Amino acid sequence: MIVISIIGGTGKMGRMFASNFRSKGHKVILSGRKTRITHEEAARKGDIVIVSVPINVTESVIKKISPFVRKNALLTDFTSVKVVPCNAMKRFCRANIVGGHPVFGPNVALKGQNFVLCPLRGKWQFYKRLLASLGLKISVLAPETHDKSMAVIQCLTHQSTLSYAFSLMKMNSDISILDKLASPQFRLKISLVRRMLDQDASLYSDIQRYNPFSNDVARIHALALKKCSSEFKTAFSQCQNYFGRMSFKTRSFINKLLSVHQ
Repeated sequence: MIVISIIGGTGKMGRMFASNFRSKGHKVILSGRKTRITHEEAARKGDIVIVSVPINVTESVIKKISPFVRKNALLTDFTSVKVVPCNAMKRFCRANIVGGHPVFGPNVALKGQNFVLCPLRGKWQFYKRLLASLGLKISVLAPETHDKSMAVIQCLTHQSTLSYAFSLMKMNSDISILDKLASPQFRLKISLVRRMLDQDASLYSDIQRYNPFSNDVARIHALALKKCSSEFKTAFSQCQNYFGRMSFKTRSFINKLLSVHQ
């Protein structure tokens, strides 16, 4: 049995992982703002110590608990960016360290979901095996590689989706009319907009703020919004060459996805 302490574990993500870890027979300790056990006490007791707090306080929490993490324990996190928390863990903690990012929200089944690990120091493979036993698909990346990838997967996607929503709002579009006239692609886009707007704005803001590569994708997105036809067509053509011709398998998958929203 492994003792797993989740710092900030009273949130949705912490509670979801706690339930799954317990189902594997492990002891889980949760600390939060209203728990009797403090972050420091939880950090001292854990064989695995997971920091699961908002991005904007992750660095300060890591600094606060690091002196209490045993040297033979493992310190990790659930943060959506990796360069900042990984640097903090290396700087302030003497234990084994691996950065972690569950690439999904707290309201999904774990089986088949992506999880990124960024090894930094010491023993961490047992944690990878533990996560894999929950059905997670594990990728191992450097922190910088993770953040560059997430700048596209998260930052660019969020910017694009929010711009879409903001444009509809500024145009004072009647959503009820648009729903009646909607194409399958529009329905899919609106469903993504609504899903994003149903979340906490601070999470999306912090992902943009703390990913060191978010400004790069902001420049890419700005080009897509320019009204210059020749520049847009050039960029479009370059993207066509980059992605190549869509395979039959990919086209079939997209068509199936769109059909759900018809």
